[in-house]
Amino acid sequence: MFVYLDETLQLALDCVTLLGPQRGIAYGWAMTPRGMGTELAVLAGPDGDCAIEYCSFHVRPDVVPSDPQRAAVNGFTLVFELPDDPAELELTLTAGDAVLRADMRDPQLETNLLKATADRAWRITFGLMREAAGNPALAGLLRYQGRPFGAFAEWMSRLPVVRGRAEGFGQMAEVEALSAPSGEVLAMLRAAQALPAEAAVAAAVIGWMRGEPGAPPEPVLLPLADQHASRLPAALAFYGRLDPALLDRLQSLELILHAEPREGEEIWMRFHAASASIPDLLDAACRGLARNLILPLEAAESVGLDLLRQVIARREAAFVPTLSALAPPTATEGGRLPRLALILGADDPAAARLFHITAAEFERRCDTVLVMGAAADDVAQVFARRGRISVQVGVEAVAALREAAGRAGILAIDAAAFATAVAEDRTEEVFAQPLEAADVARLLALHAVAGCSPALADSLQRLLRARRGGAGRFTALSRPWGNRYAAELVNAHLQRLWAAGTPISRQEPALHG
Repeated sequence: MFVYLDETLQLALDCVTLLGPQRGIAYGWAMTPRGMGTELAVLAGPDGDCAIEYCSFHVRPDVVPSDPQRAAVNGFTLVFELPDDPAELELTLTAGDAVLRADMRDPQLETNLLKATADRAWRITFGLMREAAGNPALAGLLRYQGRPFGAFAEWMSRLPVVRGRAEGFGQMAEVEALSAPSGEVLAMLRAAQALPAEAAVAAAVIGWMRGEPGAPPEPVLLPLADQHASRLPAALAFYGRLDPALLDRLQSLELILHAEPREGEEIWMRFHAASASIPDLLDAACRGLARNLILPLEAAESVGLDLLRQVIARREAAFVPTLSALAPPTATEGGRLPRLALILGADDPAAARLFHITAAEFERRCDTVLVMGAAADDVAQVFARRGRISVQVGVEAVAALREAAGRAGILAIDAAAFATAVAEDRTEEVFAQPLEAADVARLLALHAVAGCSPALADSLQRLLRARRGGAGRFTALSRPWGNRYAAELVNAHLQRLWAAGTPISRQEPALHG
């Protein structure tokens, strides 16, 4: 719908529809005289003004005034309250004494919100998506018609999809996105040649969140606790960190990413971020250049290290206070053992035979067994068939472990080390030193923000080695890095995280190391 008064005052509606019960949404644009105060309002006849819950404006380069010196054009998105079954509904544009009125119930108006959202300029839709994260007035957009991605579904289906990493993507030599258990995400777009200073990148984060048990995960636009976009000489980087409160329900992450490597050039992609350990994520940050970009060695190393230092600084600002605040463990009451056992590294189906032999020892000490590893189901079946204690694997096991953190001690068993102990008739040593409540909380926190491999068993062994070796001891990573200084930076960073709030060393049995 288009309403015209003169060459400086015009109003258009592109779409008007219901966003939810008693809530409407409108897309359109307004041409107004420069220097004159203007106002948009939604009127419902005898029911009075409709409260506008959200209003944003954007450029509309497709609409050009006949005299740009006298008039300006702005596109708009309005979300407004609606009375029950209003007899009238109109949008008014007031400029000085002049008023334009557009009938928002005109049968010729577009009412398909999915189509209207997809047909807008992509940067407008992208901006609206980013605004919707954490904004209650826009929450209905992602839930529209009960479908995944809601009003953005059709637009999302048009975006190019990248799963983890791809080479030769448009103007970029390679692109990749990684997500870590800490709730961090990093996207890297590496160019084959130098980028101008005005190159830029931005992203919106969508999390597939678990709901009620048995229900499929749902996509949710997630606000970021921290974010940093960076232009390197020949790469664009986006780093983001989620609020830790979101992580328990988070299953996977997607990034909607928009990059402008040069004026007039745009890159759009829907990234399915690949799961990565913290060292993998930091390695991607310091590999700031495409493999086929020719630069002097020192220049290439400097470029990668600049971004790595920025990411490390932001990580330490966020995570060191949290780790330092964890309470040191208190002594376990003499002879009292926890009622929860955690079997880590159950990767070999043959391990089931080992736990069949020792199941009675677990049943005597524990009420629940949590099993993690590639062969977790095989090991769990041993306890399930006996039917004497509860056993959990997968997501349920992780949830139970997090629930116990900071409140209950846990008997942590590394499957490989346990097999050695059984063979050497040292089984009692395994059961003699449970993790205390504070140890469990610290273990999970360190694994999330400073874990050196995806396996929780690795972080457990590092934690216990650090306790035996004294406060702050950290076993450095030995792995190939993209440049000669990265390993030193990363190891020093992880050392600071592992040392933050380190409890006083206590003697531990050799089995755990």
